[in-house]
Order: sequence, then structure tokens, then C-alpha cells
Amino acid sequence: MLLAQKNAGPSPFICSELLELIFSNLKIKDILYSCLIVNHQWNSEAFRVILKQKEREFREDLDFIKYWLDCSEQEITRIYTVLYTPRYDWITAGEEIANVHAVIKSHINNLTSILPCLIKSSVLRNKFHVQWQNLYKQTKKLLKDIDLLDNINNT
Repeated sequence: MLLAQKNAGPSPFICSELLELIFSNLKIKDILYSCLIVNHQWNSEAFRVILKQKEREFREDLDFIKYWLDCSEQEITRIYTVLYTPRYDWITAGEEIANVHAVIKSHINNLTSILPCLIKSSVLRNKFHVQWQNLYKQTKKLLKDIDLLDNINNT
């Protein structure tokens, strides 16, 4: 903080780099509190850093969900293939279908919990909404596929 106060006009790049290093280990409420008591420039910088952290978190969350949806899709394909082989264990099929069903439902819950956070920030909403929608559509499609498998298994 002394560096920014002593030099009345540090270059924005140095200030941004310094603040990002300082903020990277703080919680959001601590960042905001610290910056509100310093000055307007630090406050603006804090919001920029917080937005960057949130973007990183949303990207990681959405990438994680995408990875597991792709794995679920492969698992559904594998179950379809196995169901039509002779001498298949139908009890095992029911358990596998139930497991994939649970994973897909948990990702629907994750996606619906992410959306309200995105909507609070127009920047994040604009940046991630298309990706979120695509994942949601993929999830709904997989849910229909797994329900169809479950119906096949129960007949």
C-alpha cells in the first residue's frame, strides 16, 4: 500500500500487477474492505481482480461439468452397447444406469446453481451464458437418453 501512496502516479500496469499479487491470497470481502479504505483507484482495481477470479472459478466449474458430462455420454453409449449383447446381467445394468443418472442430475443442480451467480454480473453472464446453455442442453439430452435406457432395462 505504501508504494501506491508514495508514488502519486504509478503506471497502471505495475499497480495492476502489484494489486493482483496482493489480492490473490485474500478473500473477496477482505479485498473489498481493504480497497474501500485506501482510495478509488484501488477500489476499481479490486473489482477488476475479483471479476478475474470469478471468471476463473466459473470457467473451472463449467469445464469440470463439461468433462463429467462427456464421461457420462461415453458411459451411456457403453451401456447401450452392452445391453444388446447376449447374456447381459440386467441387475448390473440397472445399477450402472442409476449411477449415471445420479451424476447427470447432480450436474443439472450444479448448472442451475451457477446461473444465478452469472446473472448477478452482466459481464459474467455475457461471457459464459452461451457455454452454460450448451452444457444445460447437453445435460437435458443425456437425461433423456438415460431415462430411455432405464425404460429399456425395466421392460
